[in-house]
Amino acid sequence: MNIHNQTIIIDGKEYGTDQLVDCKVVARLIGLSHRTVEDMATRRELPMYKIGRANRYKVGEITEWLILHKNSR
Repeated sequence: MNIHNQTIIIDGKEYGTDQLVDCKVVARLIGLSHRTVEDMATRRELPMYKIGRANRYKVGEITEWLILHKNSR
């Protein structure tokens, strides 16, 4: 599934699939707490970019991760 160059709406706001977002946006996208998202990133369970001290996530990569992992639960 190719989701690149698309727009995803999260809580009424549009995000491009290549856009970098923080853990709070990811938490709303996948339905977990922002603390759980941070813990998963620390354990390298989520695709993440380290920018300085901050963790950032590409919306498209998180969406692909969600699609790949929806059947494993």
